[in-house]
Amino acid sequence: MGNALYEKGDTAAAIDSLKKALKINPNYAEIYSNMGQFIAEIGQLSAAIDSFKQALKIKSDYAEAYANFSLRHLLQGSLEERLKLYEWRLRKNAWTVAPASVNRIWDGKQSLNGKQFLAYEEQGLGDMIQFCSYLPLLEHKGADVTFKVKPILHALLQTMDSNTSLSTSRPEEYKIDFETPLMGLPHLLNTSLETISVMNLTCLQNSTRRKKGVKYLVRTDLKSVSAGGVARQRLMLAVRFHGHFLRRYQKFQT
Repeated sequence: MGNALYEKGDTAAAIDSLKKALKINPNYAEIYSNMGQFIAEIGQLSAAIDSFKQALKIKSDYAEAYANFSLRHLLQGSLEERLKLYEWRLRKNAWTVAPASVNRIWDGKQSLNGKQFLAYEEQGLGDMIQFCSYLPLLEHKGADVTFKVKPILHALLQTMDSNTSLSTSRPEEYKIDFETPLMGLPHLLNTSLETISVMNLTCLQNSTRRKKGVKYLVRTDLKSVSAGGVARQRLMLAVRFHGHFLRRYQKFQT
């Protein structure tokens, strides 16, 4: 009942319904996890985290609760803990992305010198634009990187200062030493608030923006403006994208 009310947009009623269910069965981890999601929806992040903790206290290997818990840590700024917890998404019963093959998992410590590394797309276009900035970091460690990604992003991503190969299909298995979904790179590369990688948008060139496909992502308008009597050009850049794993909680972000 709680989930049905939530899908109809009545979050408050959904929370009340789950609270009533917990009075009947106070050891139901799934209810605590769902309630944590709903409470986060109305901005009560501390209460949501408490609900996830209770779910994990009841069911310590509950991957869905760990993954949802990680998102609320991000909203509260606990980046390192969030990235570690977010890896639980790969153990969920319903994958949003396939985990790396067992024999191709990189632990973040093994040498990448001369290795073939496959990263593959995950989440929405906006997430991929942001997190592809980690691909050059793999190159700096000596890896030959391939990024499997939707064709619509190829023209834009080719403007990165990177030698990453872009592909729409998975390379032959013998050409892969390590692999990971894209959103796993921040954790593997030990990202903190001090070291977080940000994509350098100044690498976007006018000629590249006009390539087929980029028109869905980027709109530019060059306008002449006067500053102190000196004519200058101002670049108006608009990037339209949608995310996935935080889209319900964007209203709580800056």
